[in-house]
Order: sequence, then structure tokens, then C-alpha cells
Amino acid sequence: MKPLKIAFLWHTHQPDYKSGNEFLLPWVRFHGIKDYYDIPAILNEFPKIKQTFNIVPSLFKQIDEYIECTTLDQVQKLTYISAENLTEQEKYKIIDSFFTCNLDNMIKPYPRYLELYEKSKNKDEAIKSLSPQDWTDIQTWYNLTWFGPISRKEPMVRRLIQKGKNFSESEKLIALKKGKEVLKRIVSNFEELITLGQVELSVSPMYHPILPLLIDSDIARESLPGRKLPQPRFNYPEDAEIQVKNALGFYDEMFSEFPDGMWPSEGSVSDETLKLLSSCGIKWAATDEAILSKSVGPSFKPTEKFFPRCFNTGSNEITLLFRDHFLSDRIGFTYSSWNSEDAANDFIYHLNKIREEIIKIHGEDSLDHAVVPVILDGENCWEFYPENGLPFLRNLYSKLINNERLTTVTCFEACSDSHDKYLPTLDHIFPGSWIDSNFSIWIGQEEDRLAWEMLGRARKEVENRRDNISSEKINRTMEEIYIAEGSDWFWWYGDEHQAPNKDDFDIMFRNHIKNIYELINLPVPDDVLKPIGRKITTETRKQNEPKQIEINGRLIPEDKWDKAGYFSASGEQSSMHRSGEIFRGLYYYFINNKLFIRPEIKNQLSEDDVLRIIFRSGEFFELKASGISYSDSLDSVIFANSEVTEIGIFFTERIENISIAIETVSVNNKYRYPASGMAELK
Repeated sequence: MKPLKIAFLWHTHQPDYKSGNEFLLPWVRFHGIKDYYDIPAILNEFPKIKQTFNIVPSLFKQIDEYIECTTLDQVQKLTYISAENLTEQEKYKIIDSFFTCNLDNMIKPYPRYLELYEKSKNKDEAIKSLSPQDWTDIQTWYNLTWFGPISRKEPMVRRLIQKGKNFSESEKLIALKKGKEVLKRIVSNFEELITLGQVELSVSPMYHPILPLLIDSDIARESLPGRKLPQPRFNYPEDAEIQVKNALGFYDEMFSEFPDGMWPSEGSVSDETLKLLSSCGIKWAATDEAILSKSVGPSFKPTEKFFPRCFNTGSNEITLLFRDHFLSDRIGFTYSSWNSEDAANDFIYHLNKIREEIIKIHGEDSLDHAVVPVILDGENCWEFYPENGLPFLRNLYSKLINNERLTTVTCFEACSDSHDKYLPTLDHIFPGSWIDSNFSIWIGQEEDRLAWEMLGRARKEVENRRDNISSEKINRTMEEIYIAEGSDWFWWYGDEHQAPNKDDFDIMFRNHIKNIYELINLPVPDDVLKPIGRKITTETRKQNEPKQIEINGRLIPEDKWDKAGYFSASGEQSSMHRSGEIFRGLYYYFINNKLFIRPEIKNQLSEDDVLRIIFRSGEFFELKASGISYSDSLDSVIFANSEVTEIGIFFTERIENISIAIETVSVNNKYRYPASGMAELK
């Protein structure tokens, strides 16, 4: 019996948070303590499980600075201040920052931390009433809660957590010291797992830029026709090459070898990008299944995504893996709210179904070449899991080991088995990223365009003055350019993503642009000193009056939804993104046993789409072209999809309140069923 191969790739990534002599945000340190050590370390319990971890050099540069104590983050600085010496301004900063973590999994399990969280909801009152001991406990707990389940087994960390309250200044400083010790173990843990052949490390470009856009920003036109793009276009392929080569050099310096593979930032590819990677010695790269579908065209068959493909660069080849939407997003967004045993069983069930389908269509011998690439964020999702996801991972790994139909491989191993070209070589790749197979997140909105044009003007000024500036200054200036080319600044422009620290990314981006002008002795343009990003507010309003409306998919009469309640989803999307998010918001009327809703969807539903309505109880029903199915708790459902999408839901009995979630999913093949947008109405 031949097993189906599964290739996990965990992408670990943080932007360069350094500004002056400090890190503005603490996420490198906190995710290092909670995720970058724990998630690989659990593999020591499962020697037969193989995985690939992708690292971004800008992340590990910052870890080094933490270890060497050359740079501190703002949270560290505020923690080091004795409670008695905190100023009122510093206390406000602590309240604003020291509860920025998952409430259910990182605050509620600890009674004292939860007590302080509740006391701090009213900031002004907290400033007046919290005692020095309260402030010390807040400082200590925010640093303690970021220890992962494995790293907190260290005796002193366990001792502090068990104590729970009334921490001394010395104990607070020990919490910081122990966090640093975890950071020191990250690289050595990877080195040991690599030596044992259990883990492969791949790399992303140095500062995580979107390589196709650096090479030529006009490449976005192929997937975003008609979209207004930066003028003049950003066109610096030499920068893309440096970002790749510097990443390889950094990796070589850290591990004394070159990596075989690369996750190009956000899975972003184009023909020129793949040619660049291949010319730099990269043997394999990964992108998204939708990129393969669009590259192959109408003849594409769903099971093709399970076979690595060679891409012909003209002079040589590079092998490509294609991220499975459904299973990757299931770990990233779905299983965190499930029982860990059920989640692991569900994952194994879908893998077995994939194996059956591959054998049915391609024959069992095709399993020599087939692989299911599960590729996702290696840090942010775990905050939403109980115990940082370790119960789920333990269940999953145990079941994988005990299932003779399944086996895990590194990405290099997966690609090595396909060099005999099971499927034809590709000579063109559709340009896009893992998100919607385009570059819209980074260049699709007005704010993105303004940021690219600001960067482009600064880059041109550097090129114009290159011959008149010392090589030392040019090197410093180009480093600022490379940092400013990172994807994260553009990720936070526009309304797609929201987070408490969103404004900081705009500040950091413009600071790098400002540094560029100052280094080449030019006045800083006025627009660089002004925010690019606009404030996005989450509009949520209650219905002015409950009423029953006609469900017909038409906006007639014009005031039909004027008095409806409204929930805006745009402000709810966070630092994470699932494939294909298209949900903007929801209009609703709720009266007695009737609920009328009008979801705002970016693109009109097609025949391949399903609208799923999920109730808090877990019941759901689906609306699709072929008909409507719904739970026994409903009398009937009316659905219209014309000018707008409208739904009427009639319950069997009067309901005082309701909590629902809505998502749209694509069912164009049985393995691609990703949630593409979810908002919750309470």
C-alpha cells in the first residue's frame, strides 16, 4: 500500500519593527517565545513527523538583536520601569498595550490577569485606582502569558505562573530574562532537527517584499485589469535580486549552507520571479493552488494541484508546490474552535478522501509523485487555539503516524520525487499571490498606490544621486530602501485588515522613506510627514425599526434597507487573511420569528458559490443555485440573488435574539472549499 505524502510548511514571518534604537512592536520577541520555539519543539515528541519551516531573515535579525540586548521593544522598556516610578503617560501606554493578546486563551485562564484586565477597561479610573502592586502584576503577566506550553515548563516560569499574583520587581525581571533564554534556543532547536533529517528550512526574500511587484509593478494588470496602478511604475528587478541573494547569504551565515527552497513572500510568483529564483540556485518554490489553475487554464483538473510541477525558466528548471486552500485554511481559521480530537479526525478524513480520489483518477502508482502541501502562517493562528494549538497538533501527529495510508515529507523530498515530470512542465505561471491569485492586498487600493509612488520617488532620487554619494552612505540608504520594499507596510494600507497597531505600520514605512531622503541630503517631501492611511471605523448600528420586507433581490423601493441594522466586516479582519475573503458587511431586520438579511459581497455570487448561514448552535443551511437546504429549526427560507443578495429566514417559534455567522464558499471542486469571508451578527 502506497501512502499519500503530506508536506507541511509553516511560514514564520515578522517585518522589521526597528525605529531608531528600539522595536516599536514586540511581536518578534513574543512570537519567538510562544511559537518559534514551541511549534518546532513539539516534533521532538514525534520523530517520524517531517516538516518544513520557512524563515524570513528580517525576523531572525531581530531575534539576534534581542539576544545580544542591542535593541529593546517598547513593552520591554515599559516593563523595566518600577511600578512606583511609572508616569501617568506610561500607565496609559501600559493599559493600551499590555492586554493586546487573545482574551479567551491568554487572559481568561489566569484569574489575576483577568481581574486586572477588567479593572483596566475604564482607563481613566484605572490610572487613579490601580496600586503599585497592580501595575507590577500587569507588567509581569503580559510577559508571562506569551510563554508557550513547552517553554513554560521551565521551572522558574512555571513557578511564576503558579504564584499568579503579588509579583516582586525581581520576579518581573526574571520573566523577561527567561523569555530571552527561550529566544536563544530557537536556532539550536532548528539545527538539531535539521541534523536529524526531520526538518527542512526554506527562506523568503530578505525583508519579505512582493518580488513580482519589485520587478515590475505593472505585472499586477494581468490579474487586476483596469485597476489604477502606481505611476510611474516601480521597476527595479535589481532590488528583487538583492533581496533574494541577501536572504540566501544570511541563511548561509546562520546555518553554514544554502537552502534548497523558498516561499516567495505571500506565495507571490510571476515568470520573471521564478527565473530569478532559479538563477540564484533555488530548487523549489511554493505558491497557491489557484495560481496553478489559472496557469493551466480550462483543461485544469482539480487533482492536478497535488502534483509538483517543473517550471521551465529557459535555461533550467525550478519545481513548484501548490498550497491546498481547504486544509491550510482549516488549520488557520477553523479548527481553533473545535475539540482537538475532532479537528484531527476531520483533517485525517479529508486526507484519506484526497488519497482515494487521486488513486481513482491517476492510479495508485501516482502516489509516488503526489503530495498535499499544507502551507500557512506559523505564528498568528495559534493564539486562537487553547494551549497554543499543542493538543490539536499532538492529536494530529499521532494519527498521522498511525495511519499507514499517510506519511509526511519535507518540501524538498516532495519535489525530488517528481523530477521525472509526472505532469507536463509549465512554461508560464499566472502572476499572483496566495490571496485571490492577485496582488490586490498590496497594490490594489488607493493607499497602496500612494505608498508605492512615495517609495518609487525616493528610489529614483537615490539612483539619480548614486555617483555623488559615498559607498558607505549608499549602502545605508539602500538598506532603508530594501526595508521599505517589505510587504507588511502595504498589507496594512486600505480597509482589508485592522489591528490595534495598524497606524504604527504607516509610521514605520514613512520613517524609512524619511531616512532615505536624509541620508542622501535632500529635503523630506511634505507628504512623507503626513499619514497615508485613513482611519477605518467598524460601523455597527442597530435597526431603527423592525419590519418585514419583500425578498426579491432588488433595491426597490429605494428606502427598503434604510432603517436596517448594519454590521461592517471590513474593520473586523485582522492581521491574518484567509483565501478569497469577499464579505464586506451585513444589513438586517429582525422581528419576532423572522430574520431578513442582505449580505454585502464584493463580487456577485456565481453558480459555483454557496452562501452558508451558521447559527451559534452550530446548525447551518446553504444557499446555492441547485436549491436550499436548511435545519429543522426553520419553517422556510427565501433567497434572491439579482441586483443584491437577499435572504428571509423564518423560524418555527418566536426568538428574542440571534447570533449568526455568514461565509461564502466555493465548491468548484471537492477539495477546494475555503471559507472566503465571515462576519458575526450579535
